[in-house]
Amino acid sequence: MKRGSRDLSFYAARNLLFEFLAGSDPNVGNAPSSLAFSQWLTGEPLKQVIGWNVRNGFVLGEHYRVQKSTGLGNWINLQPADFVVESITPTGPGVSRVVIKVPAGSPRQFLRLSGP
Repeated sequence: MKRGSRDLSFYAARNLLFEFLAGSDPNVGNAPSSLAFSQWLTGEPLKQVIGWNVRNGFVLGEHYRVQKSTGLGNWINLQPADFVVESITPTGPGVSRVVIKVPAGSPRQFLRLSGP
């Protein structure tokens, strides 16, 4: 089955990657996600804050990326100058919670995690 120009197995593999990155076992069916992705707005000037869980040793910008879009069509990778790391907090054995702030560059801004 296809979604757009990609086979659905591409999307399944991406989901398994993020389950592994977050410290879950992607081989366990119907297990709740450990990614715990969340986002909210804060401050003046307005900033978008996002957080997620990741296994220690995986590097943002190397093993996975944060991307932004203003219309959900074209996505661009955030560069280190585009965000500030707010915190990295251990949440359990080998897993930490990463929280970053991204200046709200337009009235509509969407963020997502993406594979390498």
